[in-house]
Amino acid sequence: MKYSKSDISKMNNARGKLFEKSILAGCIHYLNLGIAKVEKTPEPFSVKRKLAKGQFVGQFKRTEKAQPDFSGTLDSGRSIIFEAKATIESEIQKSAVSKKQSDDLDVHTSLGAYTGVCVQVNKTTAFIPWSIWSHMEEFYGRKYMTESEVASFEVKTPGHILFLDYVDSDNFYSYKNYGGVNFA
Repeated sequence: MKYSKSDISKMNNARGKLFEKSILAGCIHYLNLGIAKVEKTPEPFSVKRKLAKGQFVGQFKRTEKAQPDFSGTLDSGRSIIFEAKATIESEIQKSAVSKKQSDDLDVHTSLGAYTGVCVQVNKTTAFIPWSIWSHMEEFYGRKYMTESEVASFEVKTPGHILFLDYVDSDNFYSYKNYGGVNFA
């Protein structure tokens, strides 16, 4: 069965919301263990009019570009900032991260933060270090990653997304030669 672009967009949007909820559950897990405090970054939004009983009319600010989706602090004191992207497709495009988000991640990386993109590509959930994502063309010769390439950075998902816990740490750390840092 072939889906229209509109149908795929709706499915990706719904999947993205569920994906973010699973990341939030991982954030609670890490907070309860004292490993990290990571929170969802609010979308650019303003209240236009207050109504009775705590209700309001609000509006997303189209002129303000969104920041990366999640940010916080690891128990080492190091900041963590990352974007979250999910797709039903078998590959993820580099362009899924906006220019503004990319610029923000570059700055945070240069300041020593642990940065990346938490992705769900088809059935694989992974945390791609920003040093890999931002240089995708150098690593893969193109501006997208396939699900099998994403699997090198797969993270544990025991009912929630453990974005700091790689399934195969040996495979992941072989990439540190390209990024020049110990990511975690």
